Amino acid sequence: MKKSRLLVALLALPLVVVGCGGSNPDVPPEPPVIEPDTYKIMVTCPEGVNYTLSKDEAEVGETVTLVIDSVNEGFSIKEVTLNNSVITPAADNKTYSFTMPDRSVRLVIKVDVSGDVVIVGDLAAKLVKEGNIYVARNVVANGSNATAKFAYQVKSGDTVTTLGVLDLDESKSFGTIGMTGDKTYNLSVGTGCTYDFYFDPEANLEYGRCYIQRVGVSAYPTTVPSLESILITNRTVRSEYAVYPLGYKHAHYVIGDNSTTDTVYLTYDYKMYENNVSFAKVLDNTPMSDKDPMFVYKQYDATNKLYTVVDTFEKYQGKKLINDDYYRPSYNNNTVYSAKFNVVEGDDWGQAYALNEKNALRNVRTSAHQPHYFVERDIMDAYRNGFGSDNGVSYQNIDIKNTPNADGSFAVTIDTIKEINTGSTGSSITGDQVECAYVYDVDMTFTKAGALTSLEYKEKLFDADKWDFVNHEAKTGQKGTTIKNISAIYEYGDYYTGAPSDPDFNLNDYFITSFNADKVQFFNSNLKDRHDVTSGESFVGIKDRIYFVDDNGEYNANLVNKKSIFEPATALDLWQYGPTASTNENAISKLDTDSYYQMTAHDIGKSTLTFTNHVAGTGTSLNLDVTVDYVTLAWYFWIKEYDYPVTSRDTADVKAGGTYTFEVGVHRDTSPFIYHAVSERPDLLTITSEDNSRYLTINVSSAAAMALTTNTNVKVFMNSDYYEDGFTAERSPLIFTIIPADVDPTGTWNAVSPDMPKTKIVFSEEAYDDKGNKKGYVIDEYYDSKGQYLGTDRYDFYYQFKNGQLSATMYAVDIETIDPSEGDLDNPKSFVIDFFYSSSTNYYYLFIAYFEYVPDYESYWYYALIGDFGDNVVEAYDLDNARYSPFEKKAA
Repeated sequence: MKKSRLLVALLALPLVVVGCGGSNPDVPPEPPVIEPDTYKIMVTCPEGVNYTLSKDEAEVGETVTLVIDSVNEGFSIKEVTLNNSVITPAADNKTYSFTMPDRSVRLVIKVDVSGDVVIVGDLAAKLVKEGNIYVARNVVANGSNATAKFAYQVKSGDTVTTLGVLDLDESKSFGTIGMTGDKTYNLSVGTGCTYDFYFDPEANLEYGRCYIQRVGVSAYPTTVPSLESILITNRTVRSEYAVYPLGYKHAHYVIGDNSTTDTVYLTYDYKMYENNVSFAKVLDNTPMSDKDPMFVYKQYDATNKLYTVVDTFEKYQGKKLINDDYYRPSYNNNTVYSAKFNVVEGDDWGQAYALNEKNALRNVRTSAHQPHYFVERDIMDAYRNGFGSDNGVSYQNIDIKNTPNADGSFAVTIDTIKEINTGSTGSSITGDQVECAYVYDVDMTFTKAGALTSLEYKEKLFDADKWDFVNHEAKTGQKGTTIKNISAIYEYGDYYTGAPSDPDFNLNDYFITSFNADKVQFFNSNLKDRHDVTSGESFVGIKDRIYFVDDNGEYNANLVNKKSIFEPATALDLWQYGPTASTNENAISKLDTDSYYQMTAHDIGKSTLTFTNHVAGTGTSLNLDVTVDYVTLAWYFWIKEYDYPVTSRDTADVKAGGTYTFEVGVHRDTSPFIYHAVSERPDLLTITSEDNSRYLTINVSSAAAMALTTNTNVKVFMNSDYYEDGFTAERSPLIFTIIPADVDPTGTWNAVSPDMPKTKIVFSEEAYDDKGNKKGYVIDEYYDSKGQYLGTDRYDFYYQFKNGQLSATMYAVDIETIDPSEGDLDNPKSFVIDFFYSSSTNYYYLFIAYFEYVPDYESYWYYALIGDFGDNVVEAYDLDNARYSPFEKKAA
């Protein structure tokens, strides 16, 4: 961009502003609206279909079009849905149009399959239709490699379509299933096993249409890798899901820890019920536990699209609270809670904590001890490789044996020794290690498919004087100390019917059914020194944010110190409640800057607030009368631009013949917003706004005002009973300067700066269109510091002068002084043009800038062409400090 000129200093000019968007340095102009609010358009499309979308995001009311460009042989379009509603295609059966709503949307392209569904690669099979689902049963995966590569394909004639990895529904899959990174064969399964492969063309594409179930194991584990292949069933594919054996419905898990530091006895019982309900009961006898049973209850109500959870499971291990339910929301990690969440279609559409259906179903099925994955984590010390690299480990031995049964099920035993011995070569003890030996004894049983059915795990510690480090065995008569034991059983089959029933668990105990309104209080940062909140009173100060708080005046996810304000006292969902409605929004309302659980107090007054579950819109509600009181008294009222510019916080120019609206504020911001505006000269200036309005409307269209021939100041007194001593309306009035009606821009205006000798603005009388707009242009002859002519830039704009307001829009540009490669310089929409008029100098002020989006800064950057950003600064990321160049009218 070209170098800016040395402009006449504007700070010294006593500006009085009239015009569109005008400003001086005290009142910076508002940046132009570059882009309107838009919403995203997401498309879920299966392999084999190519489409064109007219735009990736759109404004509300815009028409968006999706065109199916091609469909591979073997597929046909079934339908296209918009947020789960079917769109009717045009007559060509390939064009789908819709009007953009006020939210993001997801389009889903659904297909029918007529080709052959096969798996190819190290495995080969054709899937045969069984009802509406394609199945290939008892496919054997063998070979010298640990995994077999393959891909799902649809074949029709010479056309082959390979389905992607994301088309695998892992929530229905069981086995060691991985991604290969191979474009041809993109999936893998562990070898030495038999699998059933499924393809459901009707399945939701967000879940995936393919799934795999391991149904048999022939290569029984004898090594660590082969054991891991059986146990670690969610190795690499779509890690947001855990992989489940088909029909997993029950687990009973017991841990005993007899270490010398802590004693932990934990019993965990998990059941999966029909209708998307899971329930776990935990008994924890650790020293830190209160010995009460703990529960994890989860339900997805598909009819009402509601996910419900109660999670009171806290477990103490090694002086640290943990919770293995890692799907617990991070804001409640390791803390008891209950909640209800809306379940929305497709993705999370920006709603706080809302879930989509896929995640709701996932959360129901996950539990603090999922089959295989979590138990594998608890017992891995017994068999994992890497002992040799551990500090102090001098010897290790892992012995894995298996015992097959006639029905295909099998058992696995693990016997492991790990020694820590300073007398061994290369061994060193660090930290608090001592010489000792660990012995692990594990017995597991599995179904034919390799689903775990039982587990017995024992870990023993032998002190150095009880262990023979030469023969790697316990000394005669020594049994060691059991430091951990686990016993578990797992069951499979049809889910339990009905609903969970336990004498210690009542779902309703965990959700608020009523509030004790006379005990509700708020922590008032502004009023803490002015009010003692008593029972039945809820006082807040102006600018206070209103939400439930604990006794320290803080928001937290559970508000455990506030149980007295609701019934039953066992409820754990107060964190979901917040103010959702206000009967007096002048006093209290929700600001854009407020979090989802709060509102802000604006002005003294009373309002009845309704508190409900802001996450799900369900449950009980609380109506609470809240009184807002002032914190400080007012010093003055001020104005800022609403539809017309101001010259300072308490002055503005208004053109005779017009009506102008300004936004009103009060200083200090915790003072009451209460005033009555009175005009000093109602014959010239009348006020049509109501008392205490956020907007002040000034009318200067009277005959007396139209007859003015010179600038005339009129005071507007902001009368109020809430001024601090020493501050009054008389001392701090608003002053409006009425500009005579005959001032208009028509004609030629020359730049005042000597550095712009031939730069001018021309406002013509030539019509631009039939809407009252006229043509104007700016000629900018540019010279360098030595007076050398560099070129002429021309900016054509159309303008309208109405009621003293000048509005202008660029419609053509001709730039000679900038390298065209520096931007989209032929596009007038890439330029900002703005004017304002000063009655004190009789100057029009002009600012022209080019702007572009700079990805590195994720914002628009402006390059001043006429005017600058202060001290000859040409570039800025916003217009807050824009300075305008003065122009005076050329004599006739």
